[in-house]
Order: sequence, then C-alpha cells, then structure tokens
Amino acid sequence: MTTFPLSGISNLAARLFRIAPREDENLEKQINETLAEERERIQPSSEDITSFGDMTEDHNPIHRDKSLALKKKLLDTPVMGAHTAIYGAQFVNGVTERMKKFWGTDIKMVSQESRFPAPIYPGDKIRWQIVDYKEVEGNQIELDITGYKIRDEEKKEAVKITSRLGDNYALPEIKGTPIYSQKYMMTEDLIRNLHQRTGGNPSDKPLHMFAVSFVPTTLTKLLLEKSNTLEGINGAMDYKFTGDIKPGELSVDVYRFKETRTRGGAFWYRLDAHCRQGKDSIAYGEMLCTANQLVDLPLSI
Repeated sequence: MTTFPLSGISNLAARLFRIAPREDENLEKQINETLAEERERIQPSSEDITSFGDMTEDHNPIHRDKSLALKKKLLDTPVMGAHTAIYGAQFVNGVTERMKKFWGTDIKMVSQESRFPAPIYPGDKIRWQIVDYKEVEGNQIELDITGYKIRDEEKKEAVKITSRLGDNYALPEIKGTPIYSQKYMMTEDLIRNLHQRTGGNPSDKPLHMFAVSFVPTTLTKLLLEKSNTLEGINGAMDYKFTGDIKPGELSVDVYRFKETRTRGGAFWYRLDAHCRQGKDSIAYGEMLCTANQLVDLPLSI
C-alpha cells in the first residue's frame, strides 16, 4: 500500500468518467490527512445519541439506558449503527465533493455497505481513513474506508464502510409485496438537524443514509408489535441508492425477513427494505440484525 491509498485514482477516474487525467498527489493528501483529521473531531455524546433516536423515531433502550447496556456487557450506551453509518456517509460525502472539484465532474455516491465490528460509546473520537480503492463493474470506483474509535489514546477498528462512486444511480430491485411498512415525515428541519447531529453541513443535500436510517426504526416497531420488545442490534447495512431525497413523506417497505442463525442466545436475521417517497425510489438493500427473541413472521415471500 502506498503512503496515500488513492494514489493514481485520477487516471482511473479519467477513464471511467471521461475527464481529463490529472497527475497530482494533493488530492490524496487532502483526503487521507486533512479531511480525516477534520472528521476526528467527531465525538458523539449521550445527548447526540438520544437526539438522533428521537429524530429517527428509534427508541431502542439499549442506546438510552446505561444500566441496561451494562447488563448486555457493554461499557455504555452505544451509538446506533445507523447513526454511525451516517457519520461515515458524511466523510464519504466530503471526499466525493473534493473529487468533484478536483476532477470537475458530477460523481455520485451510489451505494454504501456499513459493518460494525465494535461499538462506539459516548466520548469516543472517530477517525476515518480510506485504506484502498479499486474499479468495479458498472464503471464505478469502490472505496474501502475504516472508522477507528479512539478512547484513552487506544485506537480500535469500529466501522468498516465500502462505498461505490459512479455517475448514475442504480435501478431499484423490488422484491414483491411488502410484509411490513411504515411511513415517516422528512421535513426540512429534520434534514437540517440530522446534518448537524452527524457532523455535516446543514446546507448540503440530504444524504441517502438519512432515509436508510429509518430501516432500523421500522425494525424496532416490527419487534415491538411481534415480540413486545424494542431490543435489537444492527450488525450491518448494505444499500444501493436509487434517487435523491426531498422533503416529504418517506415510506419504508420490508420485503423479506429471514432467520439466518442463532448465536449467543440471540436470533440473527436478514431483511430486505426499500425506501421511497411516493413512487420515487431512494434506496434499497439489506440489513443484518439481531433480536433476543424469535420473531413470528413469514420469513420469506
């Protein structure tokens, strides 16, 4: 690996996005050093966690009740997976904006896969770092990004993000008839506040992950209805983006709910979900999560 993992990416971008090649390591230096250092200033507080949960209507007590978190062998109330994924999306958005200015082209973030190998707690600093990139099918560039949590000078890998950049959004892959749906209201105030609570610029366009963050919310509502509990853990999220968000009503449709395995007394599930505004698709993909009880649902359609 070179000093700057994005070294040479301009030649790839020139070929994929039909732009003039530009040999300059300043882009790599800006992204891998300056921007990452800016993002290290992110230090979520308990208030940030609670506020984010209120905004996304996710009232999972594991993120609010420290005594419950300690019973689950956690050190404190962890930052929600969706909250962490948006922090990562804000970093990628900053990277993409610098690339757009550097290359002079309209490049988009077209998907994001987020995995959470370790919990992030209030007071942890988050440092983001691009570790690699490659060309993938569909004339896209795939970025591998790691989020490290820093506590008491100890650095630990806490988030793994794979983000794809391209010039066109994906087409939605509808799975059939939803087995569960919920509606939410994405107001201008909500979008602005989500930016503010996740290290973003309130004047920026809404991130697709704002819509995706309501998928775990939908799951907790489903759990409450079917098992009378709100407890659950977000293990991973993998979503393709299909359109831009605008203020208005957001629908989250769940199309598949599949039990995968049991481990440590918890039930692991995969679910497919589609985020849309009316007939306009925003994002679709898969979430891996756990529940403490067996959820009585049709596991597939």
